[in-house]
Amino acid sequence: MTAPWLKTLDEIEGSDLPLVGGKAFNLATLRRHGLPVPNGLVVTTAFFEAQLKHHQFIPLWAGSPDVAVTEGALCWLADALKVTPLARELMAALNERLAETFPQVESFAVRSSAIDEDVRDHAFSGIHLSELGVPRPMVPVSLSRCWASALSKPALQYRQQHGLPLQSIRLAVLIQPYVQPEAAGVAFTLNPLSGARDELVIEATFGPGSPVVSGQVRPYRYRLAKQPPDYPLIQRTPGDPPHPGGAAKATHNTLPSAEGSNQRARDNPLTTSQLRTLAQYLEQIEALMTIPQDVEWALAAESPHDEVGFLFLQTRPITVLPDDATSLDVEWSRANQRELLPDLPSPLCASLMERTQDRALLLFRQLGFNLENIGPYLKIILGRPYLNLTLARRLLAQSGLSATGLLWVIGHTELPREPGAACAIDWRRVWQARRPLFKLGLHSLRLGARLRRFERLVGDVRRTLQTTDWANASPTSLLNRFHLHTQLGSRMNETDLLLSAASVAAAVVAGRVLAPVADEADALIRDAVHSNRETNSARHGRWLLKLATVARADERVWRYLADAGDDFDQYRQALADTPFLATFDQFLAQHGERALFEADPGWPRYGEAPSALLSQVAHLAGVAKKRDAEKVFDRRNRAAPPSAAPDAEDIFRRLPLWRRWLAPLAIGGLRRLARMRRRLRTLYGQAMTDCRAWDLKLGERWVARGWLTRPEDLFWLTME
Repeated sequence: MTAPWLKTLDEIEGSDLPLVGGKAFNLATLRRHGLPVPNGLVVTTAFFEAQLKHHQFIPLWAGSPDVAVTEGALCWLADALKVTPLARELMAALNERLAETFPQVESFAVRSSAIDEDVRDHAFSGIHLSELGVPRPMVPVSLSRCWASALSKPALQYRQQHGLPLQSIRLAVLIQPYVQPEAAGVAFTLNPLSGARDELVIEATFGPGSPVVSGQVRPYRYRLAKQPPDYPLIQRTPGDPPHPGGAAKATHNTLPSAEGSNQRARDNPLTTSQLRTLAQYLEQIEALMTIPQDVEWALAAESPHDEVGFLFLQTRPITVLPDDATSLDVEWSRANQRELLPDLPSPLCASLMERTQDRALLLFRQLGFNLENIGPYLKIILGRPYLNLTLARRLLAQSGLSATGLLWVIGHTELPREPGAACAIDWRRVWQARRPLFKLGLHSLRLGARLRRFERLVGDVRRTLQTTDWANASPTSLLNRFHLHTQLGSRMNETDLLLSAASVAAAVVAGRVLAPVADEADALIRDAVHSNRETNSARHGRWLLKLATVARADERVWRYLADAGDDFDQYRQALADTPFLATFDQFLAQHGERALFEADPGWPRYGEAPSALLSQVAHLAGVAKKRDAEKVFDRRNRAAPPSAAPDAEDIFRRLPLWRRWLAPLAIGGLRRLARMRRRLRTLYGQAMTDCRAWDLKLGERWVARGWLTRPEDLFWLTME
């Protein structure tokens, strides 16, 4: 069957990419999913090849058995296409479809759409031609000029640099009505400068957006937090006014109020409500295209549908991102993740961790610390999360502080043994970093308020997720709720990093105060850092031992656990009216919403998997002696037991008077910070329990649609 010469965006199907090119295919995808994209007519690659065949240009374009395609031949062909009229049959077909598709339109936007354009590894940004405001009679001329741009010297050099073939370059062209916008520009679904995935960046100008794309004007720039539905403004940078001497520049980080008014302030292309609307669209576009996008948009006073609103003219993958490559000598550690996460977290959890680390590092950059060229502070390596210990050491080195306190805080096992190591200070570096350290100190003083705000956020998120109207939920509302995962993770990481930094600083202060008793100071500080620190696995293990003890005391329970194997589905009937079942139900009532690794929403909660718990109880109950069971528990479930706590009062009495007064304050501060970290992680675990319940509901919808086999399969997907 002969490929069609012309197709509208609504006629494009999933297998038409080789026919219509990346730009048209992407816009057809958006339009098919209800996003505001003006209709367009695609001059397909079959039309282009028919023109070459009619004028006998095929050997220059595709080569022959005896002649290879050369850059010189293609440049000559580009010049020839500009002055060669369309074949009569092609011209008639083009005019007929234009009249049929756009009977009332007299001005068009003509844009190239190459087959290998607007894909992940090569976007041809600014190389292929786009022409705006083309009169209807000039569309064939503009069409030829777009073809020629794909064969021009800059386009050929770009192909050679990216390893793309020069032979049989296939080009489609997209023709759409030209709409004179009130404002236009480009937008990015991540921060293209920092790579932060929890930010949106919008660049806007008055009138058409082509000057922004070409760099002819300085656009207004908005950085928004990816936190629906409000999308808080992080930063606003004023751009060029609509005309010389026109609008006064706005105050940094302020937006005019636009609610209840259709008149936009002349010194600001977008109002607050328009920014929020555009942000919602951008999130939908990224979700549809599955990877971060560079989007060209316009705000039209009169759209093709006689509506006022946004139109999307192009979307393509962001191909140039900040280089996060790290040097080969970076030290990575798993120490900070052992209590929170399983050895291999779910793919959903791992991708969530990677997406939510940027906000924390951004805070330290804003304070004035240099964290460049060292990579992310968290990285997933072979499915396991690792902390960038080199980055943390660099941060402390800039502050003039020892890294020993950091190793204690994160639970690192290999600690230096020299007494007083935690209190080493490089005063010269401390003086150089006095401004960032002062700002960090101010943040530390507000940690209690920050933790309370996080607690309120957790409460709001849990209520929002629990009250989802699944029967009437739209994809947009579900996407907004799904992004609450990211909002929680970003805020948790930021607060946890501040708490860790404050703990390290407090450990250094305590070390200085306790310097006269350096031999015992390290143990006292380490005990304060981990005061009352009990892992979920320890609490879990103690309950299992209690259940195993009850099981051994009841012959009926003992035999059932020994004979059931791994099939405990009928445990309620088999163990009815036994003390063991009452104790087991008590455990589920108190801890059913908890999990061994609560930070991973993919990890089953105790109440969801009682059979797995019974299997562990059966294993412990089957050990002949209780003390042997406790050894098994210690080896498999507990963290390494801490060393015996030193007698703080005895140590304080041996200090000079002023140190004796400061020491309890320093150690008490460390213990307070330890309690705050534990509270932060408990709150996050509770929130992830509700996130898991919500995710499983979403998984049920996708099972009903045939997208998944089981709801739990959702956790094998990434955030993208």
